[in-house]
Amino acid sequence: LESETGFCADGVDNDDDTFIDCEDDDCEDGACMEGEMEGICMENECVVPVEPETETGLCDDGVDNDVDTFIDCADNDCDGEACLDGETEGTCEFGVCVVPEI
Repeated sequence: LESETGFCADGVDNDDDTFIDCEDDDCEDGACMEGEMEGICMENECVVPVEPETETGLCDDGVDNDVDTFIDCADNDCDGEACLDGETEGTCEFGVCVVPEI
């Protein structure tokens, strides 16, 4: 099968269905390589993480910065990090942006 370990980054149609690596639906969410960078097969493309979700300002930008399918506070990497709920600054806790009660 194309989705077995290593087969989503070898440039070969391992299961003879005419689709290679991330182009093969069997590789969805599988590890892949884009040049020297390791990525994840998503929607038939190898997506390489741009930067960690916890970099300053990235826990409230609406983007899955580390390509793990979780966005902002929903990403466990953001637990305890600063976030914005509208205009109010809060902290990511248990998958949501918690703002202090006034």
